[in-house]
Amino acid sequence: MQDFFDGWAAATPLGDLGRPEQTAGVAVFLASELSSYMTGHAVVSDGGILHSTGRPGVVVSGDSGADPSRDEASDPR
Repeated sequence: MQDFFDGWAAATPLGDLGRPEQTAGVAVFLASELSSYMTGHAVVSDGGILHSTGRPGVVVSGDSGADPSRDEASDPR
C-alpha cells in the first residue's frame, strides 16, 4: 500500500499527496459567501497531476501515471 501512495506522490508536480490544511482553503472558499456567484465550475486541488498529465490522478500499481515522454496516441493507457 505504501508503494501506491509513494507512486501517486511522485506523479504530482508538487511531489506529495497534500495535507488537509493545504486543501482546506478550497473547502472554506466554496462554503463561504465569496463563492456565491460560482456555478458549474470544477475546482481541482490535486498538486498539479491533472495539469501535468491531462488526466485525473489514477495510479496503477507500479505506474506513477505521469510520463511526459509517452506519446498518448501510440500508448493510450
